Amino acid sequence: MKRTLSILTAFIFLAVFSNVSYGEEKKKDITMDEAIAIAVKEIPGDVVKTELEKGYYEIKIKTKEGRTEKIYVDAKDGSILKKEKKSYEKDRDDKK
Repeated sequence: MKRTLSILTAFIFLAVFSNVSYGEEKKKDITMDEAIAIAVKEIPGDVVKTELEKGYYEIKIKTKEGRTEKIYVDAKDGSILKKEKKSYEKDRDDKK
């Protein structure tokens, strides 16, 4: 009985303390609003469309010059993965 209790106590102890990260904080994913703030800081303008893809946010921004650009923000750490600085055909057609 004592052995069973000792084993059970050890499992409980391990379960409770297994989530402790020694000196390292677990980072949470960034929110859509945080990703938008990062994107607009990098490419000033109006956000046209946002999507959460697999591990990143794809954000479409219409600049003051009238171009529509895409920026990809990592959903884990908020780093900028890629920027596409070009006008899209659909956007040019909308202006006509």
